[in-house]
Amino acid sequence: MVLALVALSDRVFSAASGLNIIPTADFYSRGTLALEAERGGIVSNGLDGGDTSYYVQAGIGRGIEAGYDKCSDGHQFCAWNFKVALAYRDSQPALALGAQNLSAGLKWQPYVVGHLSLGRARLHGGAIAIEGDIKPMLGCDAPVSGSLTLMADVITGSENAASFGLAIGLPQNLGLTISYVRNHIGTDRHNYLLLLGWYPQGIF
Repeated sequence: MVLALVALSDRVFSAASGLNIIPTADFYSRGTLALEAERGGIVSNGLDGGDTSYYVQAGIGRGIEAGYDKCSDGHQFCAWNFKVALAYRDSQPALALGAQNLSAGLKWQPYVVGHLSLGRARLHGGAIAIEGDIKPMLGCDAPVSGSLTLMADVITGSENAASFGLAIGLPQNLGLTISYVRNHIGTDRHNYLLLLGWYPQGIF
């Protein structure tokens, strides 16, 4: 499954492993590297006038993940993120603590998130601090087949958004995520995200 996070508002940027726009308690395994490029923008503008982002994320150890994010075009920023597992269920991380937007000039955003299994689907929930306000976040994911996963998530607050997307596993450790993102307010509320990633394992 392809895991990424970006929000089209001015408030949330990150690429820790997660759903479309929220982080989750999932982790890349130790030695796995995620190299991702993402294009996001307003649906009515097509691929023109959007933002291009680049992410490098690494599984550093069991239940430890960190990464570096770079966004160009409309939003110019570079930032670090990290995430650690707080609790495990059936030997897998079930609760995580993390932080994103770790850079001079940005307000860092700590969060806590966990998940519960509901048959083949999973329900994700947690909270993130955005400019001093605690914002609940919810999400779910469910496999459609061995290479397709449906994902939906939301971060509350007028500056944030909700989304629905499809993650597609491709050969050679490649993955593609296609998402529709709807801002809670604003004149341009309908947005898209296209993310292409390469996820080699056993790098270190």
